[in-house]
Amino acid sequence: MTVETVGMIYKSPEFLKFMRDQGHCDRIVANDPEPQLPLDGLDVYHDPLPDAHYLERTYRCWNYCVRSSSADYVCLVNSDNAFYADWKTPLIALLDGKTLPCCKIVEPLLLGHNAEVVQIPYEKLLPDPEHFNWDVWNGIAATVWEKGKVANGGMYMPSILHRETFLALGGFPEGNVDGVSADKILFDRMVEIGFRHVTCYESVAFNFLEGEIRYTKLT
Repeated sequence: MTVETVGMIYKSPEFLKFMRDQGHCDRIVANDPEPQLPLDGLDVYHDPLPDAHYLERTYRCWNYCVRSSSADYVCLVNSDNAFYADWKTPLIALLDGKTLPCCKIVEPLLLGHNAEVVQIPYEKLLPDPEHFNWDVWNGIAATVWEKGKVANGGMYMPSILHRETFLALGGFPEGNVDGVSADKILFDRMVEIGFRHVTCYESVAFNFLEGEIRYTKLT
């Protein structure tokens, strides 16, 4: 069984460094990269419809990330994710061909209440990639982490996807459909054919929420 971890970036040199410094990605895909993003060592994806809405382009790139992998499973990681301890091993341990494991997510209080994530005041983390407070983050994550706990349902990414099944189902829809996220649509389809969507509390991740949009320097 092989697992490839693939991250996506599109414009932020700061978040690119943030991803690389954590050392989790086997491959980083630049999605229609903007000129300020250094491309050395990146896999570059050019969207066939570059003027389309950014959500459509994002999900087409996620589909490319999975399609272009040669691994049995693909772990998708956002540029604005931060991780705690050994987050990947517990996810991999859950893979059995019918389990869809996802991280337990911590997010800032920005977009209203979300019962599926742990929400914290944003200022606690000095939340930009160049000044991220790792000591504070590790302390918060340690209170969320629970050995052996696996719960049904949850959020969607970071997650590990069975590549063959993903491709057979057509991947993510190209954007949200009738107000329903492309993530949820794909995961619901996988559940319908017998997959179990679960959250692993031994795998804790922070999500900046639109990190590249909010914190990219215009250099």
